[in-house]
This record gives sequence, C-alpha cells and structure tokens, in this order.
Amino acid sequence: MGEMTLAFIEEQYKELDNLNNKENPAVLTRNTSTGELFVRKIIPSSFAPVIEQLKNLSSKYLPKIEVMIPKGNQLIVYEEYINGKNLADLMKTNAPFDTDEVTRLMLMLSDALTELHANAIIHRDIKPSNIMISSDGVLKLIDFDASRMFEVGKNQDTVNLGTIGYAAPEQYGYSQTDARSDIYSIGVLMLELLLGKNTLPDKEHATSLEKIAMQAGAFDPEQRYQSIQDFRTAVKNDSLGPSYVSELSDFTELDDSPTESAWKTPADEYENDFIPWYKHIPGFRTGTPWKMIVAVFGYMFLIFGLFSPPTEGVKMSHTVNFFSNFFLIVPAFVIFTNLCGIWSKLPLLKSPSPGTRKAGIVIYIIVCVSIYGIYNEIFS
Repeated sequence: MGEMTLAFIEEQYKELDNLNNKENPAVLTRNTSTGELFVRKIIPSSFAPVIEQLKNLSSKYLPKIEVMIPKGNQLIVYEEYINGKNLADLMKTNAPFDTDEVTRLMLMLSDALTELHANAIIHRDIKPSNIMISSDGVLKLIDFDASRMFEVGKNQDTVNLGTIGYAAPEQYGYSQTDARSDIYSIGVLMLELLLGKNTLPDKEHATSLEKIAMQAGAFDPEQRYQSIQDFRTAVKNDSLGPSYVSELSDFTELDDSPTESAWKTPADEYENDFIPWYKHIPGFRTGTPWKMIVAVFGYMFLIFGLFSPPTEGVKMSHTVNFFSNFFLIVPAFVIFTNLCGIWSKLPLLKSPSPGTRKAGIVIYIIVCVSIYGIYNEIFS
C-alpha cells in the first residue's frame, strides 16, 4: 500500500533538475496539476518526528512541507521551493552588511526559531547556506537534516550533527542541545554579517549589536540569552527597528555591477512553464481563498466602472465614454497590481529602491489621470 501511495504521489510531480551533487540530491520538481515548484528530498526516517511537526507549522519564515512519505528507512519529502539566493552567496559580495540589514535578518530569523522552539524543535545547523532570502525579500530557514526534538530529562544527543564553526560547543560534548545551541549559532552568524568575517571584535570598541552577538555566541550556555525571545528583544531594543517595508529583496542590486545571470536560479527557466493562467491574475496568484473572493468583487467593481454612464451634463457617446473610463481604470490597475510583472519593464518601477518604486507608481497614476482628462477634453 505504501509503495502504491508513493508511486501515485510521485506521478503528480515532474522532475526538472538536481539542486546539488549529494548522493541523494535535492530535486526541483513541478506539481503537474497546480504548476507549483517543490523540492524533493530523501532523508533518514529518524527525522520523521521533526518533519511531521514541521508539516503542521505555518510560518512565512519556514518552508512549507507539502508531502512526507516513508520508504523503508528513508523519508521522501516534498517541500516548498524558495526562489531566491542563500545568504552564503550574498555574503561573498555584500559582507559586511549594514546594521539595519543585520537587524532585519536577525528579527526574521528569531521569528522562525520562535516557531520552532515553541514546538520543541532545535535546528542545530544554522549557517549562511541554510538561510534563503526569497525574491520578495523574506528570510527562510531551511535544511532540517540536523534538527531534533528536545526531550526533557535527556542528558545527551544520540547523534552529533552541525557545521564546525557554527555549531555550539555542546553539540560535540556530552550534554543535550537545547534552544541555546541555536542561539549560539545565531551569535556566530550575526558577528560574521557585521564584521564580514568569522572573528571576534575588540570588546572595548564593540558596537551594541556586536555585544549582543557576542553574548549570544558565548561558549558557556548559561552566559547566552536563555531563550530566542530574549535575543529578539535585545536586537529589537537596540534600535527602533527598520521600516516595515523590507528592503532585503534589494540584495539583488547590492553589487556595484550586478548581472541578470548572477541571480538566476535553477527554477528560473521553468518559472513560467505550465503555470495555470489564473496564477497570473492579481488576487489569484497565491491561491488564498479570501483573496480570491475579494478579487472577484473587485473585478466586478472594475467592470461596472468601465461601463458606467457619463457624468451628468457631459455629452459623450457610449463608445467614447467606455474608452474614457478605460484610459483611467485599466492602466492604473495594471500598474498598481504589477500585472504580468510590468514593473520590471518600466523606468522607476524596476528600481531596487522601495521609495523610488512608490514614487513611480504615483507618477504613472498621475499620467493615467492626465491622459483621461485630455481625452475627455477632446471628445466631450
């Protein structure tokens, strides 16, 4: 029965490309029904409790587990594909990072770990290559191959896993790892982001953020922040915080002379293949039911606006009035909703700066209104 289930599920996913060169490589796949991209991984069955728990979590900072199927002593896992770049690659060209950028990263990473730790999951392998920045600027903590469930009263881990340099000292000793092990890894990562290298700063001249990172990465677990909430509070209190509009998506432009190919991922060549037509429509792109319902009413309102009669006292034929409404409503809608990725084609809107994009939207809307006014002046 299990083999039949596995065969049935694997028929639903078309293999596209290998994402690494491991013995059991992660494979980029596409769901043939929905057109969505997923990553198929083969991992030891001992990770089943962690993956099962992850499957029940809902956090925008963690990849969504779509399917988990046992196969002998292995697990076949299909999880959300994150179209973006890992932090390790970004650090090669952009480190050290600005303090505001580090703050944004640490707050999002803290939120991801808050969700994990609340469900007794310890990641145990937090490092730059296990952190993705999606194309829309959201941090995603990935790769749970070293994760484990925390067990109260257990004295030591069964298997010592983690990456040298980022793994907490206790991961190589005889005590059980807990939330503070992840906090240690965050401290090491945070210092590397701030300094551009894996080293300790001069304590006397360390900045407030560097001091937070050093406490998080203390050798003795008792000297670290005792919970991820404590660490997050320290980072948050260090500053009033960045703008609510994340600029992490701008990392694509941080290089002085970025090239389009530098940010291409294995999924880019498949990105628009076999995607259902409705996935391109604003309101339907995410497949969220309430958004689609709101979108339906919104489109009904737009259609009503297109066919609304002329303003009282204005002499205008129905055809001329339709095009008058069209020149006002349709271009403004296309620009405001970024229909079919139009922003990437227009000056100002394709800028990496959120401020420039906002100004561009305002300018283009003003242009639409101006064309509407000129048209009415000519034909009314």
